[in-house]
Amino acid sequence: MKRFLIIICAIILGFTPILGIATICLFVYDALTNIKGIILCSILMLISLFLAYKIFKWVLLIGPLKAISHHTSSSDLDNLKSRDGK
Repeated sequence: MKRFLIIICAIILGFTPILGIATICLFVYDALTNIKGIILCSILMLISLFLAYKIFKWVLLIGPLKAISHHTSSSDLDNLKSRDGK
């Protein structure tokens, strides 16, 4: 069951570049309604499919929680003293 949920999360996170670049392609095709727009949108969609595959494999490798959490905490702020000196 755990592996199934990880795969579902990986699929959802993998779709994010596809949805983002598909939205951009709609605007590009609206501006360039000839063969240039189709070629540019095709190239962008191929790039988004590559990114989606990379994100999918990355989330499967490290897990969804580590993939979406931020890991840049500083150890300098672990032992803070109050202003009273206590």
